[in-house]
Amino acid sequence: MSSQSGAGSDDNSNLNLPDSDEFWRLLLGRKYDNMSSNEKTDLNLLNEIYRREGDIVDSVYGSKQALVSEIQSEENDPEIVLSTVWAESKWQEKSPGDQFEFDAQSHVEKELERITESNFVVDELYNDLIVIWTQKQVSRPREEDQTVRSYLDNDWSPLFARLIEPTLLEIRGRKRRRHQLNAEFAEEGAARKVLKERSDESVLDDLSKVFGEQLESLDLVEVRFRQSKLPNGSQITIRNISGVQDDLQDESINPAVVSPQIASKISYLKFRDQQSDNIAKIKIERQSRGFSFEIQANYISDEETQAIKQVIESKFNISFNKVYPYHLQYQTDFILHQILSGSVDAYDTYYDELDDRDKELIDPYINYNQGSEFVCWGCRTEYDEEPDTCGECGNESFEPKDELVIDDDQIFNDVLDIFGDIDQTIESDKRDVKLQGVHTEEKEVGTSRYVHTLFRRTQDSGSGGLEATQDYRYEYFVYPLSGRKPQRIGQYLLNTVFITYGTAFEQELENFGTIHFIELLRSNNPSELFIEAVEKSHRGMQDRYRKRAKQAINNLRQLQSKVDTGIIEDYGGEEGPEDDFLDEYSAKKFEKDVFHLLKSVFSFTERWGREGKKETDGCLIIPDGDSGYWVGGYDPKLTTDIRGYNIRSTEKDKVAYYILEESNREYIEDVLKRDDPIDAHIFVSDIFREGQFEPTAERVRDWFSLVQNGNTDLEVPIVFLRVEHLIDLFDIFESNYTFLREYPGVMATFREEVISELSTHEGFIEFDDESCNRIRKKLVQELDTRDKDRDVQDYTE
Repeated sequence: MSSQSGAGSDDNSNLNLPDSDEFWRLLLGRKYDNMSSNEKTDLNLLNEIYRREGDIVDSVYGSKQALVSEIQSEENDPEIVLSTVWAESKWQEKSPGDQFEFDAQSHVEKELERITESNFVVDELYNDLIVIWTQKQVSRPREEDQTVRSYLDNDWSPLFARLIEPTLLEIRGRKRRRHQLNAEFAEEGAARKVLKERSDESVLDDLSKVFGEQLESLDLVEVRFRQSKLPNGSQITIRNISGVQDDLQDESINPAVVSPQIASKISYLKFRDQQSDNIAKIKIERQSRGFSFEIQANYISDEETQAIKQVIESKFNISFNKVYPYHLQYQTDFILHQILSGSVDAYDTYYDELDDRDKELIDPYINYNQGSEFVCWGCRTEYDEEPDTCGECGNESFEPKDELVIDDDQIFNDVLDIFGDIDQTIESDKRDVKLQGVHTEEKEVGTSRYVHTLFRRTQDSGSGGLEATQDYRYEYFVYPLSGRKPQRIGQYLLNTVFITYGTAFEQELENFGTIHFIELLRSNNPSELFIEAVEKSHRGMQDRYRKRAKQAINNLRQLQSKVDTGIIEDYGGEEGPEDDFLDEYSAKKFEKDVFHLLKSVFSFTERWGREGKKETDGCLIIPDGDSGYWVGGYDPKLTTDIRGYNIRSTEKDKVAYYILEESNREYIEDVLKRDDPIDAHIFVSDIFREGQFEPTAERVRDWFSLVQNGNTDLEVPIVFLRVEHLIDLFDIFESNYTFLREYPGVMATFREEVISELSTHEGFIEFDDESCNRIRKKLVQELDTRDKDRDVQDYTE
C-alpha cells in the first residue's frame, strides 16, 4: 500500500512505498512529522530522500532514476531498498569500528540467527549491509494519579555491520552498544574479534616527521599536544585549514614551545584530503599495555578512508593494526606511573624491562600478589583455570590474574619527609620570587591528609602582577594525588600543590601547581620544584576564583532582581506564586555564592562553616599595607521575607562568641593579627530588617562584656552588607580588573578604601551606596594620577 497516493502528472507519483509512519520517521526524522498529510506523497518522500542522501544514492545506484527502478523491481522490497540507502549513509557517517572473523560464511548466518534469540534484532539489507538493533533501558517520566514518576522502558539503538569479506564482519556504532554485541558474540565463540598485533618497534622518530614531512595528497591542518614546553607544560592546539607544518617549523615556537622531541605528547592529528576537502582525525589511544593509532573518518567513504590510512602509514612508518608498548618508546615515567596506578597489566608487561634504578624508585610502594585465576591477553575474559583457547576471542595467550596493591600511606609519609627537609628560604632562578620562613607539618582535614605549608611570598619586581613588590603570608596544602581531587579543595578553593602519581600523572590539572612524584623522588633540589609549583598555582588561582565568581554573580544578580521587582514580596506571602529560582536557591547556595564573590575580589578570603562546628561561615582577609591584614568574619543570611532577615537574640549572642573564637584561631592570632582581635563581623543579606542594626551591636557588646568580666571596650564593629552593595563592589573590581592586576599601587588603594569603609569606632556600619561611591571615586583619582604620570613620562621620553 502506498504511503499517500497524491494526484500528479509524474509517472513516479505512486511508487508503492511503505506506509509506516515509524519507518519514515526513522529515515526523515522531524521533517516527516512536519509534513502535512497531503505532502506525504510517494514523490515528495522520494524527493526528500534524494535531497538528503543524493550522494549516497548516486554512489550506490547511479542516479535517482536508477533508485526508482530498484524500488519498482519485482525482485526487490522497497522498504529494504530505502533502508539500504539510510544504512549506507549511517555507515559512512561512523568511524571504523570492530572487526570479527568467522571460520566460514555459513557461520556468519548462523551467528546472526542465534543473536536474534537474545536482546537483538537483525535486519539484513542489500550491498552486504546489516543493521543490528541492540536493546537498552531508558528512564522516562509518566504521570499517574497526578504524580510524575520515572519508569524504565526498553528502547532500541542501531549498530551498522558490513561483510568486508565473506568471513569478515565489521561493526560500527556507539562503543557501549558494540561492547554489548561483543559480549554476545563471545557466548558461542564463533566470532573472533580481530585484535591489534604487538609491535616491537619504536615509532617516535617516525612520528616526529610530522614537523616537516610533506604528504602528496594530505595537508596537516591541526595537531594537539597533551603537553608543551610552555612554563607550565600547558596543552596546545595548532590549527590552520591551509596547513600547520610551516608554523610547526617556525623558530618562534620550535623548539621553545613544541619540537620533534615532544612527539610522544601528541594527542591527535587532523589531515585534510586535498581533493575532497574531507578531514580525517588520527587519535593516539593510550592503554595500559601500550598505545595505538585510530582513525576517525566520519562522513568519508571506505575507499577514501583506506587511501588516507595508506598514505599516513607509508609516510610515518606506523600501522593502524598494531599496539606499541611504552617501554620501547622511551616513556619510562609513564610506565612507572601506570604501575603506581595499581595496573597489573602494566606491571606484568613492563616491570622486568625496567632498569634497576627505576625499580628501586617504586618498589617501596608496591606489593605484588600472584593470583590463581587467569585472564585472556586479548579480550581480558577471566577464567578460574587456564584454558587452551579463549572461548570469547579464540586467543591462546593467558596471564595470571594477579593483584597489585599501592601503599598510598607510604607515599604520603615519604612526601611529608621530603617536605620536612625543604629549605626555609627558597628563591626562584627563573622569577624574582622568594619564599621565606617555610614551615611544613602534617594536617588532617576531613578524611584527607595534607602536608600543610606556611610561608611568606615576596616578589621584588613589577613583573608579577597582583602581588608584585609586596610581601604576604600564604597557606598552601600539598596533597599526593593518585585519582580524583578531594572535594574540599574545590569547595573551599584551597591553595594547593598536587604531588601526582598513578592515573593523576596524565590528568589535566589546569590552574594548580603540580609535581610528579617520580620527579620528586629523583630530584636533588625539591625546594626548586616546590617554588615552581607554587608559582603556577599562584598564577592560576585568579582563574579558579573568577570561574566560580561568574556563576555566583549571575545568581546574586537574579536574587537582587527578585528584591527590586517585588517578586520576593509576593513569593513570601501565604498564597504567593511559585518561582523556580527562589524554590531552588537555598541558604547553602547563597553562602557559596557570597564566598566565591568575596574570594574573587579578596583572594585571601577563607570559607569556614563546617558541619557540626560552632563557627562563622567564613573569614574575609584583606592585606593592609605591606605586611598587615584586615580580618573580619562574615555570615551570609538569605531571606525571602520582605520585612528582612530577623537577627534573633541567639544569633546576636553567637557573634560575640565568633569574634572571640576567630581572634583566638592560631593562624589569625599568631600570623595575621599578632594577638590583636579581628577587625569586624559582617552580616550579608538580600534584605535586612529595619531597626535591627543598633540593637544587634548593643546586644553583642553586652554579651562581650559578660564573658570578658565587665570589659565593655569592644572595638569590633558589626557590618551590615546588602547583596546589592556586594554586587556593586564586585562591579567596581571587575571594571578595573586590568589596572588592579597590573599596578600594585592601584590594588593597594582599592584595598585601603574598602578597609576604611569597613572600619569605625562606633558599634556598627551600614555598608551602602555611599560606601561604594567613595571607593569608586578614590580609585578613579588613583588611576587619573597614574595616567598623568604616564603622560609626563611619555613627553620627557
